[in-house]
This record gives sequence, structure tokens and C-alpha cells, in this order.
Amino acid sequence: VPVVTMLDLGGNVVSAGNYVSASLTASIVAGAGGEIVAGGTQAASAGVARFTSLALGGVVGTNYTVTFSLAVTPVSGAPYTLTATKTNVTVSAGDPYEIHLTQEPSTLTAGRTFSPAAKVEIQDKWGNIVTAGSQTLKVKSVDKDTISTDVERPTGTITTANGVGTITTPGFTKAGTYKMVVYTDSGNLVQEVSQNF
Repeated sequence: VPVVTMLDLGGNVVSAGNYVSASLTASIVAGAGGEIVAGGTQAASAGVARFTSLALGGVVGTNYTVTFSLAVTPVSGAPYTLTATKTNVTVSAGDPYEIHLTQEPSTLTAGRTFSPAAKVEIQDKWGNIVTAGSQTLKVKSVDKDTISTDVERPTGTITTANGVGTITTPGFTKAGTYKMVVYTDSGNLVQEVSQNF
């Protein structure tokens, strides 16, 4: 939990005055793809701000720099901002958010298998693979020009493991050129639409 302490010129914790319970703001100032998801503003108590609800999202393996800022309006002179900085902040994968095809479906004979098999990943909002847990997925073929028009909805399912699912025998039997949609019955994940196959 990031803890930010406000000090006076003598290095003492601020214990009185206008800023003893002031609000501080957290911001990501370096590192691609990062964002403050929750808890970016925190009020201090007795000169100390504990960012207990701070949540960051971003790309796994990226180092982020987070600043904690306090806007100061002095009795005289121009307003200014005090900052404290934390470097080398990293994130882990977030909650499952979307289905992503890493291997597009190939041409297949009706009722047969994809070769190579189509593959999907379960990713969080920032494109990180989510290896925890498993998801039960389904596939359907849709009109290549109007994806809201279903062609076939096979009953089989694909269960992911370590965030990865393999689609070998989708159960499509109608000849033609279509797109494949990978989805969940519950709609808890953003579905993926393939290229034409």
C-alpha cells in the first residue's frame, strides 16, 4: 500500500493547518499503456495519506512511474505542486475481459478439423494473458458480411487452461465462406470475431 507523508520545512510530519487532511492524487507519468483504475485520490489523516484502494492497470513486464501530487496554494505567491515519485512499479494480469484469437481458423472440410487448429487466449483489459482459472467457450459460424446473422451454432464447448484454448473440431458442416465467433454463453467476456475462412 503506498503511503505518502507530508513534511514541513523542518522534516516534521504535518500535524496542523490547512493540509493535515488534504487530498493527494496519484498519476502514472511513465510507462506505456498504464492507467489508474481506482483509488487515485486519497485524503490524508494527520498528514499521512494511505492509498489503500489504489489499483493500477497496464502491461505485464512494463515498469511504470507513479507520482503522488499535492496542490498547494500559499498565503502569498503563486500556487505550486509538491510531488513524491515511485519508480519501477509493475503489474500482474487483471481480471478476464476478452477472448483473443492468436491463431485464425483455416480452411476446413465440412465436419472435419482445422489444420492448424485455431487458438485463443483469455486476456485482461490491457491485453495480458490471464492464466488463472478457466473459461468455457463456444463457437459459431456467421455470415461473413453480417456477423449478427448466425449460420451454425454447434453444441460443443472449449475449456481453456492457463488462459489458452484450442479449437480443433468446431463442428461446422455447411459449405461456404464464413466468419467464426468465439463467445461465452454468459457474455462475461468480449467475444472475438475471426477473419473469413
